This record gives sequence, structure tokens and C-alpha cells, in this order.
Amino acid sequence: MLFISSNAQSINKTVIGNTDFAFELFKQAFKKDTSICISPYSISFALSMAYAGARNETKVQMQNILHFEGDQEKSNEAFAEIQRRLNLFKGDTSIRLAMANAIWKRDEEKVHQQYIDLLYKYYNASVYPITNAAAVNEWVKAKTKNKIDNIITDPALAQTQVLLTNAIYFKGNWLYEFDEKNTRKDTFSVNRNKKNIVDMMYQKHNFNYYHDDYSQVLEMPYKGNELSIIIVLPKEKYTLADIIENMSAQTFGDYRFGLAEQKVNVYLPKFTFAADFELSNELKQMGLTDPFTYGADFSGVAPKGLFISKVVHKTFIAVNEKGSEAAAVTSVSMIRSVEAKPIEFNANKPFLFLIVDKQTETILFMGSVVNPTEVNGKDVKVYTGPRTNNGGMPPNVGY
Repeated sequence: MLFISSNAQSINKTVIGNTDFAFELFKQAFKKDTSICISPYSISFALSMAYAGARNETKVQMQNILHFEGDQEKSNEAFAEIQRRLNLFKGDTSIRLAMANAIWKRDEEKVHQQYIDLLYKYYNASVYPITNAAAVNEWVKAKTKNKIDNIITDPALAQTQVLLTNAIYFKGNWLYEFDEKNTRKDTFSVNRNKKNIVDMMYQKHNFNYYHDDYSQVLEMPYKGNELSIIIVLPKEKYTLADIIENMSAQTFGDYRFGLAEQKVNVYLPKFTFAADFELSNELKQMGLTDPFTYGADFSGVAPKGLFISKVVHKTFIAVNEKGSEAAAVTSVSMIRSVEAKPIEFNANKPFLFLIVDKQTETILFMGSVVNPTEVNGKDVKVYTGPRTNNGGMPPNVGY
């Protein structure tokens, strides 16, 4: 049973933060000539499980870049409440919304029991041993209704000490379905120089609609009228890149506030595609660097030094006359910091020395050693003969 939070302000703050992070990440991932799909919810949720065990500078950086609550308990409560509300979705039976979380660990990895209990309490995360990639990928396949086959390979898993996974699956029929008889082949302008022929769906109905100088915004509900898709279409003088660059939680809020019911002729192409990302570089470019370094502090997860090596994200999306189907999986791989190789400091050549008072920084003695066997400018013969019974040199040798 997920923990239920009563802090509505914290939930609202978390949702706004997640939305800002969603657009910031999408700007990093977006490529002008490529269709992409991400699940901001899945990414934020998986990283929030790692955040729950972050400490010190690692915690502060994750809080700032991912827009999480500074109070980790409040953050955990907010994510738990969001998932609880989504799990309580009471729409039409044609809507399916399912989510799952898991922590995978090696038997020898001493993950704190307190951390495992925390993930179960707030994230309803199951615990599994790390054995092979097939086991993880079977979990992925089952939780996404066979839409995503795998998330990790055996070579990648071999280095992983802790793996955090989140999966989300959605399938919903339109409240107002398209009639397949109205679907026609039509032109889709990829850019000024490229046009493709697509299956273009059509219907006329009353939908929530908004427009400004830059874009048209359409909201199409799914059955149950509790979930919907919002489509933002650039006006003629602008490009999709222009719209994405301007998106934020504030912009999105303006769109939502401006939507009003109007009769609309809707032309929407059918589409199906999958996408996969390794998001480490995008997250680092956003400023999330500390969790990916040897100096990361995830001591709330395990006593030995762990850091994030990869954040892998895979999605699937299909839109047709009946509705939409989508799935996503995010995995956060954490590996153990390798003990640094001792630095070699071999003073086998002339060197400078200083004896310093550390409080006042006063140099008490300073000198150079050019020949360690020299005493008062004269070489001293190094004794190589037998030692005394106690291991020392015989008297009157050397000094």
C-alpha cells in the first residue's frame, strides 16, 4: 500500500517541478528531423527513487536540476500520492493505466534495509536479485504489455550493483473515435523540402481549443474524460523547434487555462514508433553532474560508494482511429566506485622540503635534498653489512 500524503501544496510543487524538468529535458533530447517520445513521469519517478538515497552535494544537485522537494520525505510523499491518484483512476474500462517500480541488487551489495523499506513504502517497489539481463527484461516486457522488450544487456548488468526501474503502460480509446472510413492518404510536410504520404484521420467535433500568435492547441479526451492528449501545432511562420524552445510549466499552464470548447475539423495522422535514449549526456548538459561521478554520495542507498553510470529510457507510442497506446521504461544503473589506485610518490631524485606551522603557515625550515647520502657536504658510506640481533645497525656505523 502506498503512503498517502495530505500535503497538497507539496504535491502541486512536485507536479510543477516535474513539468519544468520535462520540458527542459525534452529540449535537450529533441532533434529537428527525428520523431521522439519520452515519459517525463517515468524518468522523474526512477530518478526520485535514486534521490531518496542521495546525500550532501549529490542531493542538492539532484534537487535543483530535477526540481525535487528539498525535504526528501516530502518529495517521497508527493511522488507516492501522485502514483496513488493515478492508480485510483476510475475512467471507462477501455482505459488501462498501469505502473510498476523495482529495485534490483546483488546479494553481496549491502543495500540499507531502511532504503529498501522506504522504496516499498513510498514507491511500492519490489525487490529482486540481480542475476541476468533476461530476468530484468522479462519484467520490462510484462509491465509494458510486450511493447518494450528489453532495457539492459548482460555486459551492462555485469557492472551494475543496484538497478532502479520504473515502467508505465497506457491504453485508452478516444471519447470521440475517428471513423476509419474517413481516413485518407494525405501529405505530411516534414520540412520545406520533404513531404511524406501518411494515413490522415479526420473528424469534426466539439473539442477544447486554443490559439495564440505562435500555435494552435487542441485537447482530445479519452473515454472517461479524465485523461487527454494535447497537441500543439506551430502556425505557418513558426517551426516545431520554436514552440519547444518556448515551452515551460508556465507556458503549458497558459495553454491549459486558455482552452475552450469549439467545433473543430481535426486532421490527425496515424503514427506508431518506438524510441530509446541513454540520457546521461542530456542530464549532464542540464547540470546534473555529481551523481555520475566517483564522488557521488548515495550513502542513503548503501554504505559503499555508488554512482549512477547510466539512465536508459525506452518508449513506445501508437495513435490510430480507436485511441492511443503507449509504454515507457526507465532504468537507473548504479555501480560501485572503484577504489582509486594509490598515487606513486617516489622521492628518488633531488627534492625541496619545507617544515611549516599549519596554523600560522610559517615556514620553520626549508631545504633541498640533492644527495641523501651526503652529510655536511661529504658522502657517507651506506652500510650494507649484517644487522644486529634486534635488526638495527652495529654501533658507530653511519651516524
